[in-house]
Amino acid sequence: MKKINYILSLAVLSAMMIACSDDQVDVEKTLLTLEQEPVKTEFDKYLDRHYKIPYNIDFDYRFEDADKTDREKDFQLIPVKPVKALEVAKIIEYICLDSYKKIAPKGFLKKYFPKKLRIIGSGPYDARGNEILALATEGLEITLYHINKFGLKEVIKDVNGKKMTVLEGDKGETAKLYSRVIIHEFSHIMHHKVDYPRRFRTISGKDYLGGGWSESSEEEAYKKGFLSPYARKEYNEDFVEVLSFYVISSDEEWSKIIEKAGKEGASKINNKLEIVKNYMLDVWNVDLDQLKSEIQNRLKNLSTLDLTKMD
Repeated sequence: MKKINYILSLAVLSAMMIACSDDQVDVEKTLLTLEQEPVKTEFDKYLDRHYKIPYNIDFDYRFEDADKTDREKDFQLIPVKPVKALEVAKIIEYICLDSYKKIAPKGFLKKYFPKKLRIIGSGPYDARGNEILALATEGLEITLYHINKFGLKEVIKDVNGKKMTVLEGDKGETAKLYSRVIIHEFSHIMHHKVDYPRRFRTISGKDYLGGGWSESSEEEAYKKGFLSPYARKEYNEDFVEVLSFYVISSDEEWSKIIEKAGKEGASKINNKLEIVKNYMLDVWNVDLDQLKSEIQNRLKNLSTLDLTKMD
């Protein structure tokens, strides 16, 4: 997972129609025509039922150039394919929203989850060429990028002696990735509302790398007490990486990370996790172990979810 930036973009649109004629003016008529609301598709109605009504979340899949944020203006972005939009909407609801709904206090998501969730078919890159998967805007909005590759992974293969990039299907792993991204971004929003204990920042104080995080290997990150190279950017990223990796990783995956971290790295990771668990329980009344269990059960049953049906 890549950079997290906080950007707010507001688009103001107005339309005025002025008509001139030799005929006598009819004072009963208005010269101002208001644009009508677009006709809702079956997918729009589905989003109303599953996002707008229960959580007050605007699920925005109709990307246009006029909607670009400042960070996006340097890139040629394209809208998401309809079939991918439905898949992502169903998986985010099933794995993320439904899990929090079951474990968190009543009304938690409606009150604290961002009011807008954007998905875009392609996406931007940072100055080092790293693919940006998501951006968050301090409690207002989460944007997910590269959705047209959802369920696919790029693989380099030798084809007739030439190295070529091909796409292979892997919907389960991609679902885990984007679910972790959502949880990562949502966790940023939560700690911006109520900060976590400052002692978390001291555990790996000398090992944060700022913009140089991409030079760190995964193995080195583990041994330094981080869940990913990106966690080495700074302590806020470290905090949300601990939370998101913990709940999205199976017990087996988590054990392998702890094993690779070695004694010193594992000790730091476990100390960070204890702080994260206590913070979530004390501040938000969310038991992280229960949340992890719920998410893992849903990941195991993901294959039973019909991603084509707008029920």
